[in-house]
Amino acid sequence: MKQPKTATPHGAPILEADTGTPRASYPTLHARILDSLREDILSGALIEGTALRQDQLASRYGASRIPVREALLQLEGEGLVRQQANRGYTVSKLSLAEISEEFDLRAMLEADLIMRAIPLMKRQHLSDAREVLDRLEGKGGKIVDAREWGEQNWLFHRILLEPARRERTLRIIHNLHRSGGRYVRMHMSLTERTKEGADIEHRKLLRACAERDVHEARRVMAEHILLARDELLVVLGNRR
Repeated sequence: MKQPKTATPHGAPILEADTGTPRASYPTLHARILDSLREDILSGALIEGTALRQDQLASRYGASRIPVREALLQLEGEGLVRQQANRGYTVSKLSLAEISEEFDLRAMLEADLIMRAIPLMKRQHLSDAREVLDRLEGKGGKIVDAREWGEQNWLFHRILLEPARRERTLRIIHNLHRSGGRYVRMHMSLTERTKEGADIEHRKLLRACAERDVHEARRVMAEHILLARDELLVVLGNRR
């Protein structure tokens, strides 16, 4: 199982010109712009409500508006930006009710998918998931920051859900992970207890999968997501 690509952090403000050379690891300019904008939103470099002017973004990346527009359309599909009449694109801001709904959807979809996946799981799936958990827990003395934790957390969930062979459902779940990712990162950066609790829940989930206990896996998956929802809503409610 390949690890997800990790983009190089961006130190420059979003509207400054990007004078660097496009990285060879990106197959297209559109992919580079998409990755850059997504990371700026997830990291909080672009705060909720920030206007995203296509001409300024095109200037930053030394591109035409076409790849910029394509990237914004994809980010809109992921729930990270919104297009408003007479205002163009802005970084989306989710209400507490919308955030709660996204986590509710995740709980329902992932609980269903894990039950479908377990009968089709191979030893390699469990081994790959275990390796991801070792990275999430910082085994070997490596410090896991909020960004890497988010990427590895999605990888763990994806490995366990992929055997269900429900690609459309998995894509929906991935978008929900991305949409809520910026809030989860903020939450993770504020408290170590949240990370430790998630590590314990992940181990319980992996154990249930290894034991082929579909009902326990379903229960742990839903409880894991809904607990994260409740903790996150408390944190955000205190900050808004």
